[in-house]
Amino acid sequence: MALTKFPINNFRGGLNTRDSPFELMPNESPDLANVTVSSLVGQLRTREGKTRYEKSGLPNEEINHSKQVVIGSEKRFLMLSINGNIYSVDSTGAVVKRATGTAKTVWDFEVFADAAYKDWVWCCNGVDTPKKWDGEAGEAVEWKATKGTIPNGNVLCMWQNRMFLSGVTGKTQRVYFSEFADPEATIKEYGFVDVRAAEEDLDAVQDLAVLGARLFVMKRRGVFMITSPTTMLNRRVGGPGPYSRFQTAEMEDKLYWFNPQGLWSTGGAVVAMESGSINTWFPKNLRQRDEELKGARVCVTKDTYPRLLLCVAKGNPFNDWMIEMVPHINFRRIGGRRYLLLPAFMPQQIPASSIAAWNPTGYEEMLIASSKGESPFPELLTLRDTFNRAAENPLTGNWTKWAGAVNTGRINASKQWVPGEAQKMGAFWNTEEITNPAVTVELKTLAAGAAAPTVTIVCCVKNEVSRSGYGLTLTRIGATEAKVDLVKWAPGGTEGVMATLASLTVHAGDSIGLTCKAGVVTGFLKHAGEWEKIIEAADATYTKGYSGMFGLGSAEGEYGLNEFSTSEFAPNTQHLYRIFNGELDDGKPFTSYWHSAWFPLQEGESRERIRRLDVELTGECQVEVFTDFEEKARFKTKLPKLGDLEEFDEPPGVETAYRFARVRPETYGRFHAVKFTNYETGIPFQINSAEMVYRGGKQH
Repeated sequence: MALTKFPINNFRGGLNTRDSPFELMPNESPDLANVTVSSLVGQLRTREGKTRYEKSGLPNEEINHSKQVVIGSEKRFLMLSINGNIYSVDSTGAVVKRATGTAKTVWDFEVFADAAYKDWVWCCNGVDTPKKWDGEAGEAVEWKATKGTIPNGNVLCMWQNRMFLSGVTGKTQRVYFSEFADPEATIKEYGFVDVRAAEEDLDAVQDLAVLGARLFVMKRRGVFMITSPTTMLNRRVGGPGPYSRFQTAEMEDKLYWFNPQGLWSTGGAVVAMESGSINTWFPKNLRQRDEELKGARVCVTKDTYPRLLLCVAKGNPFNDWMIEMVPHINFRRIGGRRYLLLPAFMPQQIPASSIAAWNPTGYEEMLIASSKGESPFPELLTLRDTFNRAAENPLTGNWTKWAGAVNTGRINASKQWVPGEAQKMGAFWNTEEITNPAVTVELKTLAAGAAAPTVTIVCCVKNEVSRSGYGLTLTRIGATEAKVDLVKWAPGGTEGVMATLASLTVHAGDSIGLTCKAGVVTGFLKHAGEWEKIIEAADATYTKGYSGMFGLGSAEGEYGLNEFSTSEFAPNTQHLYRIFNGELDDGKPFTSYWHSAWFPLQEGESRERIRRLDVELTGECQVEVFTDFEEKARFKTKLPKLGDLEEFDEPPGVETAYRFARVRPETYGRFHAVKFTNYETGIPFQINSAEMVYRGGKQH
């Protein structure tokens, strides 16, 4: 029988968590991270990284809000609100404090000319006296009114030559406005209009936004539109609105905003949901505490490839993920010649407590995001070894036997690392010593039996001659119970227990973690997607070394491990980063992957065999092939480089050259899926298309 080809011609579909695995289009993915698509033909590529931007003067505190301002025609600054204080960043990256305010408040910024036609940056936070800054003075000065007082709100917006304010304490539905070209009320004190409908009586104004010639008043349950700056007549467009401030942005003649249900938009006629294809992602992944939802941020790029970026808290109590939305790129067929033109969504693991489009020179567009700091435990360290391969005894590769162990352990038939029965086995990852290390493993299988089997993850290991460093040990005391010890090996190899937890509930699929930083050694448990600190002790003997694991099994069963990860647990330092720039995240590689839908490749028989997988790409990429909804891949390999396959008769070339790569999975099943992943070298990949080839007809 002839071979049958199943192509993936583009990757425009992005993430789709709404539809079942059987309904996804070939270009859609149920699971992806740190990849994006090109604007023209939807090529899949590793996202770009991030590089440090600020040069000096940035305090080690959370940046709550950032916004570009242009004063006059030449003075450009990035304004920052940092723990209640106002800072500016110039084109050289220098950070300067401009005003002091109340801690834990957030300033809003707007540029507008005063009655004398001089441009100022106007600032308010709803608590401190409003400020203004001209871009030249060393400090901001008070913003005062000649007639009456300046309404002390926390939302600013300039529209139709008037200054609008809202968010005044006790007047949460009221929008204040100045006279034309008079933000300091030299002619007349501020007027106001109460914006509400019957169902909005208690709903506060969250933000003000301009779209075209209209002003939109954004509330949590509704969106209102003001069409006249003279009469202030308004009407309700629809709902819901944004959850809080700094969550609304304009892009391509629409307003977009974040709500815990997802992303929404309006052009002025109706409110529509934009994130339908990932509407299940938000309730499943978002942290739901009020301060975490208020901390979400929305930004739109200003380059020729407009995208919307939503920063949200997923696994940590701060914004640790960024959802990239590319509008109008996904052509989804709905029957015949009819198509829907939909956006594509790509989650990126980029922490950002604030984000802003920044053009410091007038001709160089960039995105600047700030990292709040660290999580209770890093969600994604550098993955070193999955152990997802054929049985291996003893463990080989970049592993060195740990001092005191019989050997390095083994990979069993279930593709898990396990120690031996009644023998202590273990190893450390020998590629590099890590400063301020963190290490995690997944407990894929729990131990059994009454012989008290153990598993330990270690960090700050110095060598293989004598034991050293710190360890987190689990000793089985019940089916889902374990005793936890935080241990230390002195430089001479003597073991001591620094702290003990008598009982801890663990489940198969949980992960354990260990960190050593700033004189504190901490153990963690990850259950149901959340890291929790379980044990801690102060000790500063070690700060650097190798990481690994060891254990002791029993005849009844041992702990089985997967997903060994280790890297530096970065210190809690605040930085500004230029994102989507360079190949590494602040000098470190990151993991990116794209998992396909499940394809029912069936013709004459209910099960088919994938004969080959052809990929057009540049860069370095690893491919995995899965069958019949199994979690572990049946086939895994790195895609060949130029010259590695004789059948193409290609000359040797560098890893970044464009090429056709072919592998032969020979996987057999009813359903197939592929996964493309980068690996530790930090070299990105770009995939134009992929094609699975199988043989239809009778069983073969």
